[in-house]
Amino acid sequence: MTLLLGETSLQYRPETGTQSDFAPTPPDDHELTLDAGFEPVRQPRGLLSAHERLRAVHRQNGALGRPANAAATIAAREVTTWHGTSMTEQMPTPSVSERVILAMDHGQFVLRGGLGDLDNEFSLLEQALATQPNAGDGLTMVVLSPHQNNFEMPIDVEVFAARPPDDNADWQQICEDILRIGPEGVLQIDSSTMSPVDVQVLPGEYLVQVSGRGFVNYGWPGTTTPDDEWRIRLFPTDGTSPRPAVRWDMPGYGIPDDVEQTPAESESFRRRRAAVGHGSAR
Repeated sequence: MTLLLGETSLQYRPETGTQSDFAPTPPDDHELTLDAGFEPVRQPRGLLSAHERLRAVHRQNGALGRPANAAATIAAREVTTWHGTSMTEQMPTPSVSERVILAMDHGQFVLRGGLGDLDNEFSLLEQALATQPNAGDGLTMVVLSPHQNNFEMPIDVEVFAARPPDDNADWQQICEDILRIGPEGVLQIDSSTMSPVDVQVLPGEYLVQVSGRGFVNYGWPGTTTPDDEWRIRLFPTDGTSPRPAVRWDMPGYGIPDDVEQTPAESESFRRRRAAVGHGSAR
């Protein structure tokens, strides 16, 4: 049996009740489908993840779909994991879940908690370029995007009580850092020369995970509104350090080297930001 789940294919053998490793598969049909020993069951994608759709079908039918025979019924009930997470494990509900649209330019955006100094963002940008794809000082976080721009970039912001289960395989770039949210309770997301967006978040110190996907190129994406999308997750720090970053390995190109800005490039960027009120030109 082949089980197609969004972008994942699970090879399952009903006769032995075993399953093989997951293999990435981009199916043409973006619905959940079951075959071989099972009557097809389809669940519209909607806004649910493949994992959530699979759990919904499991709850409704008592197994993965409607088994066509007893052997398939027994085998189906033994499939208990998907994507490394138990199907019966409940995804924690975020206390904040909000989608914002950011006009991103110059291949970078900034997360602010209201306690940082705008003049320090230069140094953070230079650090991010030298140790891609991000840098932070606990008060501000700079994130580099593979795309030069996206003037309608969707970002889902989620706040959890603890680190949620990983879904790293679903994202092309992932980075983490520490960020303190000030007494005003505002997470601000901004990009050079553009207008910031604000999200209400309770004051405190958070571990922030920023994930992106849907990239087509490093640099100019061929349009001002490419299809990349991002997610920002915040959860209380637990005493552990941010996890190592994951960078997009572009097919046929790879991962670009870290770079250091020249003094002239740094000064040019400083003056552009000062011109739109994002810091001084000292």
